[in-house]
Amino acid sequence: MTTPFKRSTLASVLALLATHASASGFQINEHSAAGLGRAFAGEGAIADSAAVLGRNPAAMMMFDKTAVSVAATMVDPDYSVDGAFVTDLPGSRFDSSTPASHGNAGPNAVIPAAYMIHPVNDQWAVGFAMMTNYGLGTRFDDSFGAGSHPAAGLLAGETSLMSVNLNPNVAYRVNEQWSLGAGINYTLATGYVDRVDANGNANGAHNTLANFDGAGNGWGWNLGTLLEINQDNRLALTYRSQIDVALEGDYTGAVGAPGYKAEATVDVPMPAIAEFSGYHRLTG
Repeated sequence: MTTPFKRSTLASVLALLATHASASGFQINEHSAAGLGRAFAGEGAIADSAAVLGRNPAAMMMFDKTAVSVAATMVDPDYSVDGAFVTDLPGSRFDSSTPASHGNAGPNAVIPAAYMIHPVNDQWAVGFAMMTNYGLGTRFDDSFGAGSHPAAGLLAGETSLMSVNLNPNVAYRVNEQWSLGAGINYTLATGYVDRVDANGNANGAHNTLANFDGAGNGWGWNLGTLLEINQDNRLALTYRSQIDVALEGDYTGAVGAPGYKAEATVDVPMPAIAEFSGYHRLTG
């Protein structure tokens, strides 16, 4: 079913998701345990494990034998809200005395990743990465969206965006100093948004204001360069294109009549990433 509501209201719902994205960290950097230990500084140039493929395909030319790296990172975010609901709507039963505070609303998550690099010869290498660049999640208690904290319904509820990126790559050594790399990105994603009616109905129950559950995919590309100045110094420049994922799924909301349902499509752009990094060895 195609309706004007499909784009306008769902766009508002996903705008809420985007707000959570900026607060919770939409971009995911956790590609390896070693990188996490150094705050991912110089990731595109260090090349100390196959996980460098998550940043720079050109760095595959630093390997002289097949390398495999597997990682699983546990993320424990702390996302809290402290405040009160304020409204100047005539007749509203909520005022500045209505609390709108909540403790940690960031659910724990495990971020897996796997990489393989295989040198073909002195000039060519191939590799494959399975990782994620974007994801988020917030989960508020039911009581925050209704009951004792009914005013927070629009901003509370549950929000989730998960993605996995499948990324084959190839690298070519131009000369002793310069290497180039390129890859194709195929991203699979799922999105979920659930909101409740803050005001409730005549019986005191809280209807579903908006619920969307969808999945989709998109294509992109990545490029990388590596400059080996000498054995102690390297520079890298990398770029990942924006990937536009269209999430297709079912929408349920209170439009026209309680329990309104429709098929819906929501476009979720996953932004491009450009990165410049360097490596310098202080001692031999």
